[in-house]
Amino acid sequence: MIEMTAKGANLFFQRRTVLIGLSCVAQGAVGFGTRSVRTANDAPKSLGRLGPFREVFLTERVEQSNVDIALAYPYGERDNPYDEGLAHYLEHIVWQNVRDAGTDGGQHSNAVTSPEATVYWFSRAPDDLASTIQRLAASAAPLTVDEDFAKKERDIVEREFDLRRSEDPMDSAHVEMASRLFLDSPYARMTMGSKASIRRFTLQSARQLHERTHHLDKATLHIRGPVSDTDVRRAIQGIAQWPIPRAEAFPETRPLWPTAPEHQGSLFIDNLSQSRVVQQKSYVLPTDFDWAEIYAARNILVSLALSTKAGGLARPLRYDAFLAASFDLGIATLGTEGLLFWLEAMPDQGVPLSDLNAAFDQELRRLFESPSEPSFQEVHERELSRLDGVLDRLKVNDQRLSEALISGTPYVTLDDLHRATRKMSFKKFQSFTRHFLHPRSAVTRLISST
Repeated sequence: MIEMTAKGANLFFQRRTVLIGLSCVAQGAVGFGTRSVRTANDAPKSLGRLGPFREVFLTERVEQSNVDIALAYPYGERDNPYDEGLAHYLEHIVWQNVRDAGTDGGQHSNAVTSPEATVYWFSRAPDDLASTIQRLAASAAPLTVDEDFAKKERDIVEREFDLRRSEDPMDSAHVEMASRLFLDSPYARMTMGSKASIRRFTLQSARQLHERTHHLDKATLHIRGPVSDTDVRRAIQGIAQWPIPRAEAFPETRPLWPTAPEHQGSLFIDNLSQSRVVQQKSYVLPTDFDWAEIYAARNILVSLALSTKAGGLARPLRYDAFLAASFDLGIATLGTEGLLFWLEAMPDQGVPLSDLNAAFDQELRRLFESPSEPSFQEVHERELSRLDGVLDRLKVNDQRLSEALISGTPYVTLDDLHRATRKMSFKKFQSFTRHFLHPRSAVTRLISST
């Protein structure tokens, strides 16, 4: 199926999760249900609970010819108690419940599984609104596939694994680091599983997972196109029968991953183009921050860290000391449970990886402990300007909603992000950066080619 990633993610995260881009314009998140901060005329409209769905969102785009309809369930690989990757396999075979002769892209398209969610979508003519909603809702009906088809689909999933992961020389490093960072918790799971786990998939376990995760009363429906809220209400209210749950749904809250001491080591990988330092650190959510404030502070911190301003990392590590040839970093959400900081750095010529890592440790500690207030003010103003510069606010808010239905974090509109950014004081920002001095778990790998 379609594998969705966002800019700013390194290869590790492309395999594990869906990240919201580091740009304050592109990033955002949406929770399932009615957790949105607020909606406005330039944001998708919440129609609340409608029909069997927990929440329905409508983005009116009169210039579109078709209606895009997405159905998101708040369960992904982290909710799968069976063999690793089964949630992605289930997405493949559920698609047989909803596809028809006109299905976009044939047999394998229009669906995505992330650690936090499973989403199916169609693009259809406005006159087909009701029938398309009903067809998507069939994803919650009992699975229609037989054993022979399920085995063939398992082979397709294995070929997809070969296409997407077997050719990546860093894949083994991603898996090993995740297991060190999150130990045996669901957060360590790879969405596509492994070759071994894929071969253990059974239709019976897929049916059991389906019955516990595909519940319409837990799902969010997102509609975009040239239709009104009256059209949507009429379409949903005109559907007489909906699939009924056959088992109790899994809880939507997940326990935190275990604490673990920082682990540092070296890896040697065949056919690696360039040696690198990779750091990953997990954190619980900071106290006294709402989600808009978390996103606002994160944007400022990442922008400052990547900059050449006083307190940033680029000048001391690239342009003054010539230690790093290049580097990238970011802060991702771990559902609604935590945050994850990642860093990947390539050494300049002749620089040992251990020296590069030590230099980054030193500069990151300085940044987290004592960020520059003048630099904060500069980046703060720049972030406000970027938010002010968004022309099609409805389109960007809609994009934030779509991205966050997959990542499973609370929806914050551009207006609320702007408000939180404008109100962000240096003292508040400093409390956010100091939170990153205390990871729940951490792993560092010095990775070289054999």
